[in-house]
Amino acid sequence: MNKFATYCLKGGILLLVLLCSVSLQAAKKWNAADSLVEKIRDLAPYYADAVSEYEASLYVKGDLHIDRKNMLLRYLPHMFHLEKGVRDYVVEQYSDLHYTAPNIYDEKMRGFSGTAGRAWEADGRLQDFFHINVYASSLLGDKLLSPLAPNARKYYKYEHQGVQETPQGRVHRIYFVRKVYSYQLLYGYMFINEKSMTVREICYIGHTEMNHFIITVKLGEEGTDEEFLPVRYEVEVNLKMLGNKMSGKYIGVPTYQNILFEKSKELDYDLTEAYALSVDPEEMVRDYAYISERRTEPLTKDESALYQRYFHSEDSLQRAKQLESVRQPKNKFWEGMEDILFSRRTVVAPNLGTFRIYQLLDPSLISYSGTNGISYRYKIRYNQMFPGDRLLSLTPRLGFNFKHRELYWNVNGEYNYWPRRRQSISLEMGSGGRIYSPRMTDAIDRLPDDLFDKSQIHIEYFKDVYMKLMHSWEVTNGLTVQFGLSVHRRTAPKKSRLVLKETGEEVSQRQISSLLPDMQESDISILSSLRKTYNSFAPHFILQWVPGQYYYMNGQRKENLSSRYPRITFDWERGITGVLNQSMKYERMELDIRQVFSFGAMRELYLRAGGGAFTKQDHLYFADFEYLRRNNLPDEWRDEISGRFQLLHRHMYNNSGRYARFHMTFDTPFLIVPHVTKLTKHVIYERVYLSMLYTSQLKPYWEVGYGFGTHIVDLGVFASFEKANYQRWGVKISYQLFKR
Repeated sequence: MNKFATYCLKGGILLLVLLCSVSLQAAKKWNAADSLVEKIRDLAPYYADAVSEYEASLYVKGDLHIDRKNMLLRYLPHMFHLEKGVRDYVVEQYSDLHYTAPNIYDEKMRGFSGTAGRAWEADGRLQDFFHINVYASSLLGDKLLSPLAPNARKYYKYEHQGVQETPQGRVHRIYFVRKVYSYQLLYGYMFINEKSMTVREICYIGHTEMNHFIITVKLGEEGTDEEFLPVRYEVEVNLKMLGNKMSGKYIGVPTYQNILFEKSKELDYDLTEAYALSVDPEEMVRDYAYISERRTEPLTKDESALYQRYFHSEDSLQRAKQLESVRQPKNKFWEGMEDILFSRRTVVAPNLGTFRIYQLLDPSLISYSGTNGISYRYKIRYNQMFPGDRLLSLTPRLGFNFKHRELYWNVNGEYNYWPRRRQSISLEMGSGGRIYSPRMTDAIDRLPDDLFDKSQIHIEYFKDVYMKLMHSWEVTNGLTVQFGLSVHRRTAPKKSRLVLKETGEEVSQRQISSLLPDMQESDISILSSLRKTYNSFAPHFILQWVPGQYYYMNGQRKENLSSRYPRITFDWERGITGVLNQSMKYERMELDIRQVFSFGAMRELYLRAGGGAFTKQDHLYFADFEYLRRNNLPDEWRDEISGRFQLLHRHMYNNSGRYARFHMTFDTPFLIVPHVTKLTKHVIYERVYLSMLYTSQLKPYWEVGYGFGTHIVDLGVFASFEKANYQRWGVKISYQLFKR
């Protein structure tokens, strides 16, 4: 027994020594990798901007194979359509590429060829895969956190996997792996030259939207102008969804014509040079011969065979389609209905402009909140370009709220007649939200219940139809002046009558004064002239200032971008009488300030503050504030969730003649979810919300919330408080369905 115990003890010690040795070896690998990567991370900001600008021609060749598909693929919004019976495709494109630091890519597609027809022509889904600065903090726009970002050590681990000797020096292979399984993080490897301390090749493996991808980027020879630039991309993309499976392999080869290393002076607000290719009027060429002359990567035998088969069958397929349309005319109707219901289309009508028609059945058009229930919205866009880059645009919108059973509509037309100075005339018409007048309700509340029959008074909600005619002019960069007219017609569901409870007799202004001698004259005036319809006619003035506004010139048209400073808006409107029948007299003033702070690594802080007041509160008015209202037809996610009150009852928007507000939203991809669940990979970002509203009725009202977003849905959970007293909680859901 003693011998057996001795053997066990010796075996245990030997095993412990072996485990410690393996652990030490692994620790050395991780430490060696950390040391190398730390040096690269320190140099990455310099390397990222080492090239200030370049011009290049980009050739991309791709093979697409359909492993498995079903009918559901056709009905996915924003999904391309595949040709019936075809499993393999080849596509090629040739583009001009212009890069300006920091990370401004302007690509103009010059030519396209392939066997995929309209399914892949100028699709643009894969362009970001060929716009990679390996030393930048984020990749694919701002979707992925680079393993070389300054804070990457918090999210990545690195392992040394070997060294090889080259004429340029020792090259280390470093493997990187994400600490948390997230779509924002990657895994893969990179080769680092110890002498120059630069990346020679890097491979990213990860997910984005519906795809699993592998991107291998090879950089130029050391000591050449292309040392910090990609010279070859190899991209593999695999899609698996709803029983569909397809894969694509792409090769991208940039050919550089002009590389600039000199650091230019502080960037001016005019970034036209960075977007120079956007103004080139040359049309894209859809021709095999054009691509063949510019092909920098030879076709394989299989790709050449696909082209030959495609050219041979193109005419016969076209004839077969024509015969099928003659034999089965009903199918064309159902195919057309499927396009309307499930497909987004851009229709270009010669001499008539461009129509952007969205599919009717798209979950991203639906949103839900506990306060307002389910809402649906839809829009169509129309654009017509005239000589001198003058632009006419028209956008009809339609929305329906199922909880309140209310239909909303809006038509916004704008003619930009002097695009260089952003001078335009706009006309907007639509139906506003249900509204009431606080002055009217206050006057009614002061009436004695035992003297007047209040059931004859119908002022809870007025339907609003409005029209705004505005002229806009950007006086100088960032400073815009708008002036025009705002007209409203507000109609009650029934005509109101002020009658005595005992006799049912309608009372006059003189009778009200005698019955209620202590009532104010302004209240008596409102009560004695109750109407079903109230009109307003008001001059409208808006002054907006965006300091440091970045922009570029697209031909003659000035296109504004972002700014590092807040957007400040002052809005003034004054109702005047004598123009429309019994129009109201009022004055409204509002101030709105918004700013977004970016902290890198996909983190943002959004702030919004403002306030407003009706200064002529002795007269009848509707407290319809321009910047404090429930948006029935929102466009962007900030209108959907951030910068809005989610649990505030809709009648509280109109119950006060003055308000002050504040909103804060912090947006980050790694906050809570990575620490509490394994579902991290589906979460693109997390948000924390804080909102405050101060009115004469709410002193103050608070909302706090937490939300997260995926490729499918945005979800927020909110709680509301009045002063320090908890009121209720609710949720807000907005469907995205791979629109990011």
